[in-house]
Amino acid sequence: MPCAHLAVHSLTSSVSCADPRITPENFLGLNFAEAAIIRNGGGRTVDAIRSLLDLDSLGNIGTVVVIHHTDCGMTYLSEEQFHDRVEENHPDFAKTHPDYNYGAINDPEKTVVADVEYLKGFPSFAEKMTIAGLVFDTFTGELKRMV
Repeated sequence: MPCAHLAVHSLTSSVSCADPRITPENFLGLNFAEAAIIRNGGGRTVDAIRSLLDLDSLGNIGTVVVIHHTDCGMTYLSEEQFHDRVEENHPDFAKTHPDYNYGAINDPEKTVVADVEYLKGFPSFAEKMTIAGLVFDTFTGELKRMV
């Protein structure tokens, strides 16, 4: 069911989590090939920036909807715990990337706002597109607009 107060017809991109339960095409009521869906762990915009730049280079990016969700795997570990696990499992990467941000999420309602603000921090994006932030409740199916 499309989110109230969101002009989905102008949507050209969505940044959302790689979690297979998160299907923006379905809960935003999108048709096949109606929008580019960029997915990564947590739906973090810092990881999606390259794809958004690529899409913008190919045409008008229009509206971007950033979607975080409840019961996200990225909420199960703190940033420090991600660092510890990567250090244990991938010591070479950890050694060469000691300050890497894995994108832990403490509260999806706060991180989706932070991720929208991150995109709005690029004036060349902010002047060309509308950016919205939603939280999807994986238990109820409810979409809540945060930004």
